[in-house]
Amino acid sequence: MRLTAESELSKEEESLFELQDTHSLWNNPLLVACREGRLTVEDFQFLFGQYFAYSRSFTRYLAALMVNCEDDLHRSKLIANLWEEGGGTTPERRHSNLFRIFLRDGLGLAPEYIRFEVPTLRFVTEYLDSSGSRDIPFATAFLAIGTEGLVSRLYQDFVIGLRAAQIPDEKLEFFHIHIGCDDDHAETLMDMLRSARGMPHYASSSRRGVVTAMNLRDQFFRFLYRRIQERQGVA
Repeated sequence: MRLTAESELSKEEESLFELQDTHSLWNNPLLVACREGRLTVEDFQFLFGQYFAYSRSFTRYLAALMVNCEDDLHRSKLIANLWEEGGGTTPERRHSNLFRIFLRDGLGLAPEYIRFEVPTLRFVTEYLDSSGSRDIPFATAFLAIGTEGLVSRLYQDFVIGLRAAQIPDEKLEFFHIHIGCDDDHAETLMDMLRSARGMPHYASSSRRGVVTAMNLRDQFFRFLYRRIQERQGVA
């Protein structure tokens, strides 16, 4: 998925999207299992129960980046993103709460009783640390291309798996919203990334940001898939 028209991307940006497109994340066994319809409702209960730790912290990642942003225009745009993510004038529509509704109504989980495993908490901590890096090209590429830029493709894989597990489509609002509307968030971050082009080590830092974000998610999903196999009694 591209955040802007192909003709508007610089060669540097194209190279960053190439890193995204060809990363090993897309061959992660968890995503392959989703696309092949091999996961059960119980599998998704564990997967998304743990993923909730990441989802409920998303505004913290944007806020961490904003702390190190010296441009007041970019800060104002991030505030708008946070406002939207938080539900605007209807906080009950905040994205983290929509995920809670999915857990409760779609998967039959009580979010308040979920126990997060140590690797899950480590994943969230590392994500927060990277988002708050003072290396602005790294942090913005981490969130713009390594995170927001892959949401639509990633969540389409999740929806394929959830539908195969007979989860009603009307319970998947959280995913449909993110498949269709995360471009505004990502464009703000892309604007920030472009404004950082003159900073030292821009090229290497931005590439490292994309790879770091995708590596973290790849490792986290591999952990989740191993635990699913263990729970299924697969050697």
